[in-house]
Amino acid sequence: MNVKKRVLPLAGMFVLGIIGGSALMYNDTVYHSIREVLDQGATQNAIGSNPGITPQSLSSMDIETAMLLVQSNRAALMDNQFNDQLNAVKLKTEELAKQNAVLAVIKAELAKISPDAKSTDKISASAELTTALSQANIVASLKVKGDLDTLHQQMLSKVDAINNALQMDMLRLQSLMTKRNEALVETTNLLEKKATRPPVVLDRMR
Repeated sequence: MNVKKRVLPLAGMFVLGIIGGSALMYNDTVYHSIREVLDQGATQNAIGSNPGITPQSLSSMDIETAMLLVQSNRAALMDNQFNDQLNAVKLKTEELAKQNAVLAVIKAELAKISPDAKSTDKISASAELTTALSQANIVASLKVKGDLDTLHQQMLSKVDAINNALQMDMLRLQSLMTKRNEALVETTNLLEKKATRPPVVLDRMR
């Protein structure tokens, strides 16, 4: 059993070495795409994390088919990551909308209060403010003007924080979109090359 465990990683390294060398005959993007999918710390772990991709399955294929399998898997992984990030952006956008709604109501409430009012003056939260706080899952005790002022500052800080986080998420989403599109283009290119010519990569390597 121990011998088999040692042989499989070596077989994986051998097969990946051939694929990696063959990828250079296409372009650098394909090469790095394959490395990104399979070079995840240890060869055996990387292959094992992708259903259907094993040293045995790769070794039984011609080089172009193996490259296509790896690239297709990368495209699927990038698509999943893109969709996950898109959902994260959607949720954060919805949260930002709720917080902005609360902030808008707070500003409207403050506008109704006399500029000469003291922080200790008693106030009564409107039904609109209560509803907005409830929808945003915010619990606040608003008994005096000072409470409303404090909540106003807290909401400003919270909205700014969500805005900053959302901007970072949008940048990551854009990056994932670019990588996903690149993966799809490379997969299409490999399909076209495989369809228009026989697998001659090994012959060229000899």
